[in-house]
Amino acid sequence: MTNEEIFEEIKTGWGWASAPINIQLLANKGLLSIYWPIIKDSLNDPGIQDFRVKEGISLALSSQCDNNYCFISHSFILYGLGFTMKEIKTIVSELRFPSMVEDKDRWDIVLKWAFFFGRPPGLSDSSSKTSPLLVPHLLNESEYRALFKICSIVDLLNRFSEFYFHNIQVDKETIFSEPGSQFKLLIPDLTKFHRKVRSPDGEFDQPVVVICMFCKAIKDSLGHWHALETVLVKLERNSIFSHGACPNCATSFIEQQN
Repeated sequence: MTNEEIFEEIKTGWGWASAPINIQLLANKGLLSIYWPIIKDSLNDPGIQDFRVKEGISLALSSQCDNNYCFISHSFILYGLGFTMKEIKTIVSELRFPSMVEDKDRWDIVLKWAFFFGRPPGLSDSSSKTSPLLVPHLLNESEYRALFKICSIVDLLNRFSEFYFHNIQVDKETIFSEPGSQFKLLIPDLTKFHRKVRSPDGEFDQPVVVICMFCKAIKDSLGHWHALETVLVKLERNSIFSHGACPNCATSFIEQQN
């Protein structure tokens, strides 16, 4: 298929006014005809029948990308499916689906697995050996296949978006102009401040992050606390910790002292 045929298929099949910018950039780099069949196959796979579950998993995975574009794209789709901002935030910060999702408890576990391990279990590597064996207990063969495709495609698009970070900006996508800034707020800024560090190679800024000394929760720049495992991938690599106490742990500590 030509790029023009793919763009037309996207508009007629998924209701977009135009092809998303990351898809356009794939076309500009001469890669769209290679990757579109794989992307399309994942979108059309009926293994996970609830489209909200597929988008929720994609949303959680895309929150690990340094570029906000994919995250806001999936947030926009979930918003259109009836999810509130609070429910979208819960998927990202707590790795839980809202109650409207059928078989919620099962999909909550799958969502957590996908976020931490990035591809379906059962593969022979070190990460799968330490992960819960979801396939025999929670997923049938079709669901496993669909999950594998989702993880693979989101990983592909995340890596592509990060590599061409300056070419894929949310502000260029007109359909995101209204809710885009709101969705950006759902991605926590974890750095409280930067400190100047001098080294033989020069001076650089080192991010300082507040961590609860009891439960290890992380505090974002707006004062909200997040479980460490849900934001670990968003911490800058050279971050250092400043110890504090989250409200729950502070209250428990005071009660114990009294």
